[in-house]
Amino acid sequence: MFACIHCQSGAAENLPVLAAQFANGYEQLDEETIVFSVAGLGRLFGPAPQLAAEIARQGQTLGLAGNIAMARHPDTAALAARHCAGVTILTPGQEGEILGPLPVGVLPASPATLETLERWGVETIGDFLALPPLGVLERLGEEGGRLQALAEGRGQRVLQLARAAEEFTAVRELEAPLSNLEPLLFVVSSLLHDLVKRVVATGNAVIELSLQLEMERWEVSERTLGFPAPVQDPRTMLKQVQLALEADRPRGPVVGVRLELRPTPPRAVQQGMFTPNAPEPERLQTLLGRLAALTGQGTVGSPELLNTYRPDAWRLRQRNLFAAGTATAVAAGA
Repeated sequence: MFACIHCQSGAAENLPVLAAQFANGYEQLDEETIVFSVAGLGRLFGPAPQLAAEIARQGQTLGLAGNIAMARHPDTAALAARHCAGVTILTPGQEGEILGPLPVGVLPASPATLETLERWGVETIGDFLALPPLGVLERLGEEGGRLQALAEGRGQRVLQLARAAEEFTAVRELEAPLSNLEPLLFVVSSLLHDLVKRVVATGNAVIELSLQLEMERWEVSERTLGFPAPVQDPRTMLKQVQLALEADRPRGPVVGVRLELRPTPPRAVQQGMFTPNAPEPERLQTLLGRLAALTGQGTVGSPELLNTYRPDAWRLRQRNLFAAGTATAVAAGA
């Protein structure tokens, strides 16, 4: 069984707080509607009506007022909670009787399907359920069958559980100030490997790295490294940090380190059968970092002609070399 709460008034932002009191996970359908599983809660709160009363009571303490519905399918429970006032318990097999008086327009159907039903003279969900299922499939296709199953509470669906935004940040206070890069990189490597493991565990990769070095006298030096493609290898990121620190060394001994990673979905690559292998963006970025360490900051990038009448005017694109982006450095020549 699933429970759905549709908030009509009050503090709708407390819906996740209410759902978390009865379930480990929930799906937020919209700002005013939330659905979660209530399987096994009957042993704690009793039958469905008593459980719904307890949910309503807890909702009142959080300043929520709205409708509550329970059904064996989460979408059916959401349909009832949005359009049936008060508490609605959809007993398995009786969904059609309870939802039957509702207008057919409340179903999540396409405009073309609703127009067809109107031409057929179908006004309520009960009228729609009275149609033969095979005929509905033949004339309305898969959508018609899905709508009938929804109105009758048939089928199963896995909830798309909402996840709180996770921050991938690590902070370490050093026992003694560090003046050399080698021990500092050892500390950064430890933090970086732990954070990358957490990022990969969520099915993501890293697109940006932010490193803050706290020095004596409360000075803070910050470096932000953007990667041309999502990276999951901590060694590649550590090499970028090393090159950045070698190009711009801290001005004094470091007493604290703060590392933050920004996650993003991983890059999907499909090589062509007859296409020669190109350098991986991660390795090419490392090469560019080494060149920048040798030649200086702002000297390595991709030249781009400017849209101007001046002859030979160009600018240097230093970031996003592998995708369209805005130039971060400009150099014009005549």
